[in-house]
Amino acid sequence: MGEEIVADLLLRDADDFAEGGDLIAGPGGRAPDAAAQALGAGAESGGDFVVMEAALPEERLQLLRLNLRSHPEITAVMTTNDDLAQLVLRAAADLNIRIPEELSVIGFDDYPLSASLCPSLTTVRHPSREAGARAAESIGNYLASNCRIPLQRDILPTTLILRSSTAPAKDIKNLMNSACKK
Repeated sequence: MGEEIVADLLLRDADDFAEGGDLIAGPGGRAPDAAAQALGAGAESGGDFVVMEAALPEERLQLLRLNLRSHPEITAVMTTNDDLAQLVLRAAADLNIRIPEELSVIGFDDYPLSASLCPSLTTVRHPSREAGARAAESIGNYLASNCRIPLQRDILPTTLILRSSTAPAKDIKNLMNSACKK
């Protein structure tokens, strides 16, 4: 259920993320109120989510702290890259939120240092070089055709790298029951 919401948000507003924004989605895909109210602090509301466009890590960290403090019901965060996941780990530590006992964190990219963090970061590995090569080829073909052929979009395989920043949900039975009732 949650992964479908995130996938829908990412696909619906991919341009925001391509321009360097980061997604914050709350329970049921709704934007955390604190993030929606933090527009002056570098966030743009999309109704169901907030795209953070804070340029500096400290600004992003401030928004993450605000949302984690305002929404203690959040039990997991999946980020668009490992850099942002590291900021989530820092924000949680600043708020004395225990990883993974109280909050699971998943990154995306599997940066080399992600395994060395404390706790080590669960992340999604993807073939970034292959993705870049395919994107360059697609753009080259598009330009060579005078923009007559569509850009090729490929879905490449990914691998979940389980490390110590995630744990099973504490009350999985109640979570499953509430998800099934929707």
